Amino acid sequence: MSLSSAVEVRAASPHKQTLVAGLMQFYLHDFSTIGNSASPLYVVDPETGAFPPYPGLERYWADPGHLPFVIRTAGEVAGFALVDRTSRDGREIDWAMSEFFVLRKFRRSGVGGEAVRQILGMQPGRWEVAVMENNVAAWEFWPGAIAGAPNVTGFEARAGDGTTWSGPIWSFRAV
Repeated sequence: MSLSSAVEVRAASPHKQTLVAGLMQFYLHDFSTIGNSASPLYVVDPETGAFPPYPGLERYWADPGHLPFVIRTAGEVAGFALVDRTSRDGREIDWAMSEFFVLRKFRRSGVGGEAVRQILGMQPGRWEVAVMENNVAAWEFWPGAIAGAPNVTGFEARAGDGTTWSGPIWSFRAV
């Protein structure tokens, strides 16, 4: 079985909101080591042992400019992607990868790259991917994942301005 047939990306229907919220706990756990440690997003509730709900997650099922996806491989849940229209430096775009997460056991196996290829194939237009300054793993992942999509043109890398966004921003067109 090829990787492209083993990886499946589907729009997350409203009944998958609980699944994505659960996966978001792992995402927040990963980010708790590189995000702003003072942020309440990374403080575990002393009663439930959970991170707080991701702010605005419900928008991904209520607003047509917000798209939630679930990633599976060989039928097993492998991660999620949240796509919206928020540019990190004010450029005109059609889509931005707001959040992208693959469970650790599937990382470095090609699942993430294949998921990116499928998402870019489903959502043509002007894209932006912005990565936090200290998210070294994402710095390593995204250029190759974007370049690996056969429908990408006009790839551009630039630095955030340090005020609105700190970290690299990649823009391109998916055709």
